[in-house]
Amino acid sequence: MADSKEIIIELRVRLAEELSDKFFSSKEETVKMLLESAVSELVVTEDKSLIAFKTETKRLIAKDLSEAIEFLKNGVHQHCNEHDDLVGLSSKFNRTNEFLHKGLIDFSTAEQEFVRIGNALLQLLKGLSRENIKK
Repeated sequence: MADSKEIIIELRVRLAEELSDKFFSSKEETVKMLLESAVSELVVTEDKSLIAFKTETKRLIAKDLSEAIEFLKNGVHQHCNEHDDLVGLSSKFNRTNEFLHKGLIDFSTAEQEFVRIGNALLQLLKGLSRENIKK
């Protein structure tokens, strides 16, 4: 039968092995997280102009849809699909605004359309890539 000292030593060795395994696996995770962080920082650095463009557009959407639409139309290349979407949203905005001023629709209906247009602009921003902006 094994001596109690031998059992304790064996348990300590197993515990040390387990701790060692956990330590090295956690180090691998730490290294992986550091690498992912470094890569994401590089991506952020590369896309600063796109982030600035999107941030300014979001600020304008909250302030004034008309300004936001014009800012986007002036900042997006005409050859991309996003510009075509902007033309459609601009047309919808102008018609809704015109109908509101002529009294053909009430404020509540117009506000619903403006919210839809704002949401569509936000969705458009999500898909916008650096290649599609002029800056």
